[in-house]
Formats: sequence, structure tokens, C-alpha cells
Amino acid sequence: MKAKRPAILGLALILVGVGLTAAGIWMLANYRAEQHRESRIQERRVLEEQFLQLEQKVKAVQEKIERLERKNPPQPILESDVYRRTQNLLVAAEMLHTNQARLLNRLRALPKEQLPEELISAIPNDPLLIELWGQLKSAQQKFTTLTNNLPFDDPEVNRIRTQCDIIGEKLYMRADAAMKDLESRFADSKAQLDSLKAATEEARRDEEAWLLLGEARQELKETVQMRDAIKMKMASEDFDRRAADHPSLTVVDMAGPAAAPVSRNHAFGAGLLLLGVITILLGLRGITRT
Repeated sequence: MKAKRPAILGLALILVGVGLTAAGIWMLANYRAEQHRESRIQERRVLEEQFLQLEQKVKAVQEKIERLERKNPPQPILESDVYRRTQNLLVAAEMLHTNQARLLNRLRALPKEQLPEELISAIPNDPLLIELWGQLKSAQQKFTTLTNNLPFDDPEVNRIRTQCDIIGEKLYMRADAAMKDLESRFADSKAQLDSLKAATEEARRDEEAWLLLGEARQELKETVQMRDAIKMKMASEDFDRRAADHPSLTVVDMAGPAAAPVSRNHAFGAGLLLLGVITILLGLRGITRT
């Protein structure tokens, strides 16, 4: 009878060890389930926060689009085409204005006697200026010929000299009028250039506004897609949660709430598991020795 006591004690230790091990495993399993549940709850909170942020962003972008559309109503012509055309016109107008400024500066620096000839080259479509210039050159040539054959105070020489003076005055008056006409056209081109610059700037602002509108619409589309994806994920989780309570449906990987807070019993469960293993080993040792 005494020989059997160590065996009985070993067997009892094994049974106690098995119980302790099972209790430890159960606590650890509950701890893992609780961890999984807490993780799902935290993920749900993150999803809800993301959904709320995206919902607010959608409203903000929609308001931005409405402001841009009120400021820039739809037009049949693309704003980018308008901007490119005005840019090309502006470049041509600036080049023309620069050439006119150079021409005027050069003509202003000329002496009175050289101005008519330069004006004829610069303004080839002035018939009166060309005619007076030709008359003056013809009279001057005739005057030179007469002075080579007649005395300087000869009546014919005096008549041609007077004729040269009269034609010269008319030519210089016409040259002054032509310069004033150039000045006026230069001022008009300056005004047109300023107007074209303003139109180009307005077209540039319109194009930027339309680009912003396009970016806002794309941003709205992407934000709505992200919001809807999160909404579908939340709905899927809600469906899984409801399906878990339905007797005819089985949901895989659906951790339910624990009966009591077991997360703090993790160390205790591990201790029970270790103690159970030690107890089993002691029981096995007792049986072996017997």
C-alpha cells in the first residue's frame, strides 16, 4: 500500500497539472480574443474618424467648386485657347511697339534737312511727302546748273532759289505733320498694347481659375471614392456583427466580447500554464520512481 502512494500522488499531481494547464490555456486564449476585440474596436474608431474627416473634406471641396463656378461660369470657348491667342497677339503688339519706338527715337535725333528723306524711307505710302521731295530735288538741281552758267544775282537764279525755299518750307511742314502722325500712331499703339496686356492678364487669371476648378473637381472625385470605400468597409463590418447573432449564419474570425476583463490576467494565465506543466512533470516523476 505504501508503494502505491507515490503513484497515486503522481497521478493526482498530473490531474492537477492538467487542470492548471487547461486554465492557463483558457486565460491566454481569452486574452488573445480580448486583444483582437480591442484591435477591431480601435480600427473601427480610426475608420469613423477617417470617414468624418473625408465627409468634411467633401463638403469643403464642394463649396470651393461652387465659389469657382460662380466666379467663372461655363463658356463655349476654352479659356486656355483664349489665353494662348491673347498671348500671341501681345507678343506681336510688343514687337511692333518696340520697332515704332526705335524709329521715332532715330527720327527725332535727325536734323531738319535729313528728316524728309528718312521719313520717305520709313513711310513709303505718303505721296505728298514723296512729291515735295522730288520737286525740291529737281529745283535744287536746276539751281545748281544755273549758278554754274549765270551770275548769282541773275533773275532766273533768284526765281529758282525762291522756288527751292518755297518747296522746302512745304516739305518741312509736311515732314512735321508726318512726325506728328507717327507720334499719334505710336500713342495709339501704346494704348492698344496696354489694353491687350490687361486682356492677357485677365485671360491668364481665367485660365488659372479653370485649372483650379478642374483640380478641385478631381480632388472631389478622389475624396468621394475614398469616403465611399470606408463607408462600404464600415457597412461590411456592421453586417458581420449582425450576422454573428443570426443562428443560421457563421462568421469566421468574429471575436465576441469577453465575459470579464481578462487582459490583466495574461500573466496569471501564463503562470497557471507554467505551474500546470511543472505539476505534470512532478507527477510523471513520481509515477516513474514508483
